[in-house]
Amino acid sequence: MEFQIVHEADVASARQAGAQLSDLVGLSKIQQHCVMISISELATNIVQHAGQGQITLTILTDPGGNTGVEVVARDEGPGIPDPY
Repeated sequence: MEFQIVHEADVASARQAGAQLSDLVGLSKIQQHCVMISISELATNIVQHAGQGQITLTILTDPGGNTGVEVVARDEGPGIPDPY
């Protein structure tokens, strides 16, 4: 699932979806919280620094049968200046 991130309200929507997916795949409460914090930080950075972007959430299963949630953030912001 993909979320367009433009406003703070979009951050909350993506975070809530991450919590639901994390619960669905059976992550612990601590793991769910980590997913939600990651989404919050990434999406807030998009709003504050890039102006707009996307958060994509995907359920992944590895060859051993472990299931998790992949969080991908994309934007076209200015990036971090090269310090050199």
